[in-house]
Amino acid sequence: KQWYQRRVAADRQRAKLMARTSFAKETGVRFGRIKSIIGHCGPLTSHERHLAQKEIDAFMGHWRSQKAWRTMSVYPKLHILEDHVPEFLGLLLVGLGRLDEQGKIIYHY
Repeated sequence: KQWYQRRVAADRQRAKLMARTSFAKETGVRFGRIKSIIGHCGPLTSHERHLAQKEIDAFMGHWRSQKAWRTMSVYPKLHILEDHVPEFLGLLLVGLGRLDEQGKIIYHY
């Protein structure tokens, strides 16, 4: 009986790890889509701005859909991504290539 309980506990742990890994992979893929749309320095078309808004909404919906994350608040960078980046893209009509993490590092040197 003891070996069975250990086996069940190990299976539960494995299932939790798989769920977390799946969530992390999907989150990375969704964020990559956003980055590919707005992570350049060139001008943005209205189609690209619309697509970026759609991908941001999908990303945030995915983030909020996870039961484990429902009790957590949205991180500041996610708040900026959701609430301020679309407005910024609409005002400047260019990508965020020079304003993301890599762009800041380049200007720092």
